Amino acid sequence: MEDIEMVNLSFLTLSDMNKLSDKIGFTNDEKYILEHLVKDDMNDSGIMLNLGLSRNKYYDKKCNLIYKIIRYAAEKE
Repeated sequence: MEDIEMVNLSFLTLSDMNKLSDKIGFTNDEKYILEHLVKDDMNDSGIMLNLGLSRNKYYDKKCNLIYKIIRYAAEKE
């Protein structure tokens, strides 16, 4: 999924993030990524640097996080 870099989750509120985290059960890395994507205070490079992840590992985790959110939304229908 090449466009994963362009996904902007800043429309989510911190309350939304907490609800998703409670219902979905993110890993610690996924929680960290989601937190900073929602706050929109760091770009992907900064997040991956802080987590000490390679580019590929970071985007695998980010992609998995987004798929979990989409899957959860689809189940709510």
